[in-house]
Amino acid sequence: MSSDGRTGKFTPHKPLEKQPEIFYGYSDTQRSKRYYKNGKKLHAVQHLVGQRWAPGAGDQPWPLFFENEALERLGDLDSDGFVWDFEGEKCCELAVQGGLLAVSQPGHAHKPEQRVPRYQRLKAGGCTRLIYVSYYDKTGEQKAAEAVAGALNAGLAKGVIPAENVWPNLGPAAQSMMHPAPSKNGLHRSRNILQSLTLLET
Repeated sequence: MSSDGRTGKFTPHKPLEKQPEIFYGYSDTQRSKRYYKNGKKLHAVQHLVGQRWAPGAGDQPWPLFFENEALERLGDLDSDGFVWDFEGEKCCELAVQGGLLAVSQPGHAHKPEQRVPRYQRLKAGGCTRLIYVSYYDKTGEQKAAEAVAGALNAGLAKGVIPAENVWPNLGPAAQSMMHPAPSKNGLHRSRNILQSLTLLET
């Protein structure tokens, strides 16, 4: 019997909150979209046709996420030439907010041969080393291998840091991770990344 004297137990259900669509701009005419359908996170890419966004990548090659910003900072006199390559735009944004020079690959075009021209532009802009922060699942291992192959073909040194060195105690099932307070936690994660540099100096 429930507290109000009725038989059975009434369980109130909150209405499902609509998950927002999130867009990440790669250029004025190219963007990716993150959205939810039936509780599942989905990904899509769009390109601008006239004044409207059309589905698909379009005919033009895609740059890196934050590529222009990276090239601008590589041109600074105090640049160390290091660029951090993150798996996913959200993680990349957090790293940038934490003060790192970071980029991310477009999710639809990350094969080694597709990475090469992007990495070559970074090298021409002053990049001397790429550090890839990889998820420690099978997909992360595959993308890390693709990143290493692409960097070598572009003539760049490449290091790989496991994500758990950046996000300690992160379980394999939590790869969608970790988006609390970017301004505070972004700096904390940046320190973790910098501490992980010792792994790359062997």
